[in-house]
Amino acid sequence: MNMVQNNALPAHSQTTGAPIQFEISVGRGFCEHETAAIARTLQCANDILSEERFAWRYVSETPGLVNGALGMIVRAQPAVANHGLAHAMFVVGGRSGRDALWLARVRQMTRLSRTCILLSDAATSYIKRTKSPPGSVTTHWRDAVSLQETSDHPNLTNRLAERSGSIITCAGSGATAEIVILVLAAHMTPVDLAEL
Repeated sequence: MNMVQNNALPAHSQTTGAPIQFEISVGRGFCEHETAAIARTLQCANDILSEERFAWRYVSETPGLVNGALGMIVRAQPAVANHGLAHAMFVVGGRSGRDALWLARVRQMTRLSRTCILLSDAATSYIKRTKSPPGSVTTHWRDAVSLQETSDHPNLTNRLAERSGSIITCAGSGATAEIVILVLAAHMTPVDLAEL
């Protein structure tokens, strides 16, 4: 998977033991499959490394108990403007990805050159709302076809993921675990990655 290089995460501090922080942005009707794939892959990476190198929290514009599209519930912390920004953020698809309430937080993070990974519906929403995003972009195949037919997106590709600055757009869904592994690759040995 050489489609995206990730050099934007900070080095894990062996001296302080401070983990690399991730936010998983959810909203009402979020995609449970993507959400679980992110958290499970991060947990498996920590298990393989026998340390908590990666930490995550759920954030939302509507904090508290947030329901996914199929009934999964997560307890989300508030996404407070310019406060508590993680090293990187995943924005999951589903209805919450289409609503784009997360877009302001993405802008805050990209101003600080922090990585934002937009999955499926979130990637589609970003592509539509930014009109002409710089660099290449991608999304889930079901949306890519309609984007190509209904509007002009010359930078739209059919790859699983594309990086443009601090933003990674991704097909999401079944490719979610792969993009998480790709993001973690710079912080794990090849042997540990193979096990993951």
